[in-house]
Amino acid sequence: MLHHLEKNIDYDLILKEALDEKGYVSFVLHEPYWYCDGFQIKKMYTGYAKQISNYYASLLGSNACSPRFYFQKKNFKLPYHKDLSTLCSINYVLSNPLEKIKFMEGKYNDSTYYDTDEFGNTDYNYCLNYMLSNDEGIKETEISYQCALVDVQKEHAVTNLSEDRRLLKISIFDKTYDEVLNILLKKNLGFINPK
Repeated sequence: MLHHLEKNIDYDLILKEALDEKGYVSFVLHEPYWYCDGFQIKKMYTGYAKQISNYYASLLGSNACSPRFYFQKKNFKLPYHKDLSTLCSINYVLSNPLEKIKFMEGKYNDSTYYDTDEFGNTDYNYCLNYMLSNDEGIKETEISYQCALVDVQKEHAVTNLSEDRRLLKISIFDKTYDEVLNILLKKNLGFINPK
């Protein structure tokens, strides 16, 4: 679900790109519909972020890597979800690396979270907490990291932030987590020099 990687980028330069507010928009997810003012995305088509994405595309033999920055406001809870078209990603946490990503493990039915529970409650995290408290065979795992390959096809969430969170995500659309992990285990990551 997560494999730690070496820090192989110029964090000062990439943070400078991330802090440039131009281009950020509130994240919108259509099913179920979320408009997330506390969670913003900035897609990158140039600059050091694009250079990093191109490095991974070449290293992995991928035709579909895309860089984007995410900004998550302090106390904004990003609920459990699976990414829609991203199969896996290489993430660089640009703020506090002690903040944790959560993964849900065990047997469960995805539709449980969107159906109403026995009390008529449709809140996603309420349903999860209800299942966890009733020992339905589900457990949460929390992991902190600074740079990692992440299986975003596993249910994951980021909550309880003590400060604003910034992230560079290299989304990979054409290779699974296992495929990318197998490649990365056979190759050494080089430092990605800014041009």
